[in-house]
Amino acid sequence: TVPNIGSASLQGDARFATDVLQRMGCQVTQTAHSTTVLGPPVGSLVSIPHVDMEPMTDAFLTATVLAAVAKSGTTQITGIANQRVKECKRIAAMKDELRKFGVTCRELEDGIEIDSVGLKLTQPQKGVHCYDDHRVAMSFSVLSTVAPHPTTIQDRACTGKTWPGWWDILHGKFGVKLEGFEAQDAHVNGTS
Repeated sequence: TVPNIGSASLQGDARFATDVLQRMGCQVTQTAHSTTVLGPPVGSLVSIPHVDMEPMTDAFLTATVLAAVAKSGTTQITGIANQRVKECKRIAAMKDELRKFGVTCRELEDGIEIDSVGLKLTQPQKGVHCYDDHRVAMSFSVLSTVAPHPTTIQDRACTGKTWPGWWDILHGKFGVKLEGFEAQDAHVNGTS
């Protein structure tokens, strides 16, 4: 349950639960001031043919990783052209980093298409490069919860920009096993 974001919220991300998660098979209960989401059993998310995420562009990264592990099919996300001028070129970043998991994506003029692989993710050999972007790190940390192999998320500190306690919440509230270490070939702002 997320408090303070519900159907009466002016925050565009309030629609993410109903416009994306519910359509993918989650149970969503939304009041004027809160949103509760109950996911389906692991491996049961479904692809959605198309979603216009223009009202909630920053949430497309989460939708992209969820689309990657849907049971089957292709999800097309549009209305996100502005994501090329954020902390990084986010559409390209998602396409490139998902490729490391064996997921095929196509960059569109104003979006991305994701061909789901279900839970048949490959292990990214050098980990996930986060481009010093907190949303890239957080979305791939969500994906890693269903990956069959451990996943290295490089530059975990970038989440401190918006959610300094992200890793504590992921571990404490959701029980995700985390192990921190300094990578030998760490990236900083897109360079090695």
